[in-house]
Amino acid sequence: MKTLILFALFILSLGACTKSENLVLPSLNQSWQEIEPKDIYQLEGSTFTQFQLNRDNTFILINHTWTDALPFDDPCRGIDTYFAFGTYSYSSDSLYLDGCYSDDLFKTCTATCTGETSFMEAYHYILTGRTLTLNPEEHPMVRRVLEERVE
Repeated sequence: MKTLILFALFILSLGACTKSENLVLPSLNQSWQEIEPKDIYQLEGSTFTQFQLNRDNTFILINHTWTDALPFDDPCRGIDTYFAFGTYSYSSDSLYLDGCYSDDLFKTCTATCTGETSFMEAYHYILTGRTLTLNPEEHPMVRRVLEERVE
């Protein structure tokens, strides 16, 4: 009898387990705006002025970079705005962007001022309410903190 009860408890415990395939991922399908780090002196920086993840797993991105330390041979002259589009995928803690740099209409792949054409980036992320933190374990100058854009 004791064995039968233990066997029944074992069978019930198997039913309580869930497969990771049933894991519901948070929705990242939003427009996001980067928040610049505060209280950090910056000689250079960048801002995702627009970062949109669409339901069909496509993305568009406008990034503005700047620097106060201008090397004499900088092809971008210290300031560069670039556009990118492509597809994305994500898991419970990672976001993958795969696409190309483009014109400002997100229609044609073009080279940046440095000659790059492919746009591929990967981030670890944490989603807390309406805040998306990319690479949260990194230094504040490397991590990106974005808020959901309300349009």
